[in-house]
Amino acid sequence: MKDLAFIVCLAAAAAIVAPTAADLLTALSPKYIKLEAQKQQLEQTARDYQVYREAVKDAR
Repeated sequence: MKDLAFIVCLAAAAAIVAPTAADLLTALSPKYIKLEAQKQQLEQTARDYQVYREAVKDAR
């Protein structure tokens, strides 16, 4: 009987936490998208700079 009560409590907790977690992910999604775009831009800048360094090295 104790096990059944524990399972019911876990199910109730999951029912409460799941929508909250989904709302949190939805709220963070635009920020995540923005950060991902910034990350990609920085990676592209790093690649461009590496190409520039190679060109300068070859020109010498």
